[in-house]
Amino acid sequence: MSKEIIKENVVAAPTLFIGVGGTGCNIVKRVAEKCRPGEKENINFVCLDTNVNDLSDIAKSSAHIYYVQTSNTQTVGDYLDYDQDALKNWFPKNAVMYDKTVSEGAGQVRAISRLALNATIKTGKLKPLYDAIDDLFRKDGKALKQAMRIVIASTASGGTGSGIILPLSMIVRDYVNTKYPNTSLIVRSVILLPETLDSVIDSTAERESQRRNAYATIKEINAFMMKGSGFMDVGDSDLSRYKDLHIDFANPGTNELKRLSLLPFDFCFLMDGQNAEDTTMANLEQYKAQAAQALYEQNIGPMQANAFSVEDNIIKEMSNPGNLGRNRFGGIGAGVIRYPYEDIADYIAYGWAMDSIGGEGDVAKWSKYDHAYDVAKQDAIKKGLSQSEIPTRGEVYTGKLRTATDNFSKDLNARFLNDADKRIKNFFKAVDEEMIASLSTDSAIRATRDAANALATEIDYEDENNRGHAVENKDKLRNYEAMLRSRAKKVAANAAEALFMNENKTANEKRPCTLEFLLKNAFGEVCHPNAARYMLYQAKIEMDKRVRTTTSTLHNVILPRLELYAPDAYDTGMFDHEKTKRVEANLDDLCSAEQDPDKRKAIPLFSGGDNKFYEKLNELFPDYHKHIREFGECTAKLEAYTFGSEYLDDLCKMYESFFFSFGDKVQALERRQDDMVDALKFRKGDSTYNVCATRDLLNELVRSTIRQSEEGSMLESDLNGQIFDAVKSNVSFDREIRNADIVENDRSIDIFDDILLGYFKKDVRRRCDAIDVNIIEAIALENRLLSRLKMREEMQDSSKKLIDKVTNEDNVRHICEVIAMGERLAAPSIQRLRNEEAREVKLSAYNKSLLDMRAYRITDLLPKGSAVDTISRYELHFFNALYNLTPDKLSKFSCYSESETGVKNAGLYHNAYVTYSRNIGPDSTKNSLISTHIDKRWDSLSAMPELDFGFQERQMMKIHQALIYGLIHKVITYRFISTAAGGKKVYKYENSDERYVDMIVSNGTLCDEFYEILDSLYISPAVVEDMEKIKEKKRARDKVRNSNYAGTTFAKDLAEFHLDILHDGETSLFEIPIAYYNSLPSSLRFVNEISGLVNAVIQTFKDELAQWENPNDAKFLLCDLLKKQFMLMVDNFEQYKTLNRGGKVSENPVIDIIYRRVRASFSTAPEPDDYEQALEEMRARLR
Repeated sequence: MSKEIIKENVVAAPTLFIGVGGTGCNIVKRVAEKCRPGEKENINFVCLDTNVNDLSDIAKSSAHIYYVQTSNTQTVGDYLDYDQDALKNWFPKNAVMYDKTVSEGAGQVRAISRLALNATIKTGKLKPLYDAIDDLFRKDGKALKQAMRIVIASTASGGTGSGIILPLSMIVRDYVNTKYPNTSLIVRSVILLPETLDSVIDSTAERESQRRNAYATIKEINAFMMKGSGFMDVGDSDLSRYKDLHIDFANPGTNELKRLSLLPFDFCFLMDGQNAEDTTMANLEQYKAQAAQALYEQNIGPMQANAFSVEDNIIKEMSNPGNLGRNRFGGIGAGVIRYPYEDIADYIAYGWAMDSIGGEGDVAKWSKYDHAYDVAKQDAIKKGLSQSEIPTRGEVYTGKLRTATDNFSKDLNARFLNDADKRIKNFFKAVDEEMIASLSTDSAIRATRDAANALATEIDYEDENNRGHAVENKDKLRNYEAMLRSRAKKVAANAAEALFMNENKTANEKRPCTLEFLLKNAFGEVCHPNAARYMLYQAKIEMDKRVRTTTSTLHNVILPRLELYAPDAYDTGMFDHEKTKRVEANLDDLCSAEQDPDKRKAIPLFSGGDNKFYEKLNELFPDYHKHIREFGECTAKLEAYTFGSEYLDDLCKMYESFFFSFGDKVQALERRQDDMVDALKFRKGDSTYNVCATRDLLNELVRSTIRQSEEGSMLESDLNGQIFDAVKSNVSFDREIRNADIVENDRSIDIFDDILLGYFKKDVRRRCDAIDVNIIEAIALENRLLSRLKMREEMQDSSKKLIDKVTNEDNVRHICEVIAMGERLAAPSIQRLRNEEAREVKLSAYNKSLLDMRAYRITDLLPKGSAVDTISRYELHFFNALYNLTPDKLSKFSCYSESETGVKNAGLYHNAYVTYSRNIGPDSTKNSLISTHIDKRWDSLSAMPELDFGFQERQMMKIHQALIYGLIHKVITYRFISTAAGGKKVYKYENSDERYVDMIVSNGTLCDEFYEILDSLYISPAVVEDMEKIKEKKRARDKVRNSNYAGTTFAKDLAEFHLDILHDGETSLFEIPIAYYNSLPSSLRFVNEISGLVNAVIQTFKDELAQWENPNDAKFLLCDLLKKQFMLMVDNFEQYKTLNRGGKVSENPVIDIIYRRVRASFSTAPEPDDYEQALEEMRARLR
């Protein structure tokens, strides 16, 4: 198989990925690590987190990622000391949090994360983020034709991510818009909702905390989407009261604040527990993997262009007034159908390796001879033999291999060992020759040898020119001997080391004197490792024998003979006269006497004349030369044998170590196969499906790809050579570090994994063309394998052949099923809306080589798929996006509702938020509950709109009615602040425990203006809830008395109701909206607020009548009550300047609203008989 070449995707638009919080950072890290080098050219990655531990993992990533720690070791209290805006305005102050160290994380308090971000901005530590943006705009000569893309990933449920994501989106948009005003910008986000984290959260309380955080996060984003789209700045709309919605940021280098209210995201993709197919994932890791894959496909992968072109069309719908800019929410998903060719090839290779070795433990073919040694050793020990009497491993190993009768041993002997003795003999002959020849490589030895070589044979002394040189010739021999004694050992040692430890590859070595050549049979095939060990053991045995015999020859024969020719050798008997036993001379005396007459006389040899003298020299010089030569040769061979013995011992031990690892290695192989099956297994919730990857299918593949080799049970010669080369390399490294204290670079080779398994891996890829198929062919192969498994299960006789009856139509059907599965795996990570048309984008991509298939037409299988060269031929990629969603329609964010068809309970996240926030008080220092928002003021409906406008209306009705009931029942009263306050009065609230409580307004001061009562109630959900208790307590007493409306506490308190700031005497409830309007600063007079308050008055009467009166009578009683209240209001308006302020009834905008609302109430069925007359009477009072 040739290596597949996959091109890199081209990302033309400058793209920035930002991870916020631990989970968001992890997602961005995954995206970064998915990118191939060239794909990052126009992309940068940034991670921000308060938790230093999470950021340390990011810093270790193989990808280049900018990172910002938005915290330090300071506490929350320290931060607040330097952020007066936070302290005074938006941070939910609470003594419990002041000592918390921010670098440990935000602890699910979202405002802490915003506080830390503010400090990061103020101190200029957000620079890495700005650097990452600026880097994308560096001059490169290319035209910036595409809008910049920014993608922010976070959760909505923790503290850090959900607290930063909204303000951060505005910061980056503002930075790009300000610094690069000519560049368009599209900001997208992927936000994980709480249920995606359920697998890592055990505490119910923590889950509830995450759910309410999520609701608060999406509520804020939803509000700023409307604000950023301009819908809060349009006239006197329902949203105009929020026109000042903004976030204040620190401005580096100044004490000023920067106010931003920009569109946070062009698209906000949510990822929840259930996706568009109503299926879920099992754990957080799967959700993060899905998010990363989807972001990669959308922004980097081959489907990016198609994905964005669809978005361009959807953007047009954002300006639809009915959507109010909120339909920017959606979901994305991605899936991959993958044929794990590399893993499958490895799985088969592991099977081939185990089959070759023969399994693990004692049954392993390769290890049986070592087991024989273990048995022999135990038997010897049992017999009491001494250590020296116990047979060696080499002896038992070689003997067992030679005599074993199993097929494996027979094969080894027949193929590699039938000429073993001859090869060993030839090897040592070649070694001897090589070592002898090595002496000639030394110039000094060679020079003295050449000078002395003439004396190796007899000299013709008849030639007078040859006489008179005895001393000179003797010195030549002495020089030759001396040179060998001083240099032969060293020269031979170097030669032996070079010979045995040569670095030539075994397969290439052709010198008979090398071990590499010894391990080859007559055909040049390298021995199987078992046969190699045999040859090495035999060579070691022979080598040790030769060390002993050569040492003996050197010391007992050659050296004693050389001693006869030593300068001090007088007692050798070599110069004794034939007729006497007197010691006469040595070689030196003999040679020096040739030119000295006096010395001649002392030597009896000269009595025979010169001929006898020269005959003796011709006897002595050749003999001396022969012994010198034998000394050199013996020394050289002994060095080779000595080094060779040590080296062979090392080789044998290294082979033994290799073999001893088999048990663990084979077990590890089986574990690897198990781990591979486990890794490839499709688990519910995964976004990637691996074809042909179950254990049964993999084993069926192994069965159908049984290794067919000319070598039979033997290994290929090339592999055997690689194994011996690795053994040599390890021995060399081991000898190198044997005496080292520190080894800086481990060059050892794992022979089993790197060589043996590596070979089988290559062999599978070289031989098994049947498994090297593209993804479509692999799915068809899977269908065939499934069919075979079914047939095997049905067959009683396992020896029968299987007949594959799968048709092409069967394969196509299975291919279509798997493709449909891939599309479902890519389902957007948010539930579809019921009964509404979804704007959904479904894309797919495949390698363009699939267009060349003959058996299957990819264009029919994936008619809308894209043929590309940037994904593998082994994969199909799917991307799915869901657009045009508003969060109020998502089930978990939806509020409680009733209709004719039934009741719909509040969504999980909505309920968690509302249940918690209803008990939040205006002063967080006196309330244990901490705001879920990044600005505590946003707890108030007056500061931030709800997701569902219907729910908002009901909540505002509840607040307005709390004002009404509080005033009627005199639990909200205008009282002196204290006896020492000089007559200053404020509004106080008497709670259900009958204790007076200060009413605090949004600016943190006491409530001293009438309009501020409503402001106080907006930021005091707990008071509103407590008012419900008071109302129900009063009703409970009335129920005991079985009262009708006229006898209720409400009716009685209404009769006594009056407002001190207006007038004494009977007061209409309709005067409350007038009083509220009159007390308001003109900038805060919102028609919708006044209308809501009027509606609350009418609804209060409706509620009371519905509670106490027969339904058939309630409507008629209501009309009568409203008429009386209206007339009373008009009377009082005309009478009291505190009400009319000099104005006329007909000109008062509040009265106009009251009249129109009353008229609407009258007009609803059933209509009283006199309702038209009543309306005319009221209308007449307005003229």
